[in-house]
Amino acid sequence: MNKPKADTLALMFARDILTTATQTQSDQMNIVNAYNAKELGEFIRALSTELESLDENTNTIGILNMYKPELK
Repeated sequence: MNKPKADTLALMFARDILTTATQTQSDQMNIVNAYNAKELGEFIRALSTELESLDENTNTIGILNMYKPELK
């Protein structure tokens, strides 16, 4: 998978992990401190690298459809 697609998917997954039914995006940003931001950045970087190792013809929409965050 190319880097831009991998980065986009990694960011979307990280956003969904941080999201709960009762939090807004501004609430999420209030809980992210410098330490958490570094750890989140490392997680996104690692996930993006893993996604990049997928075949170039990987169906991005298929991956998104397989991943459905649990509603809380």
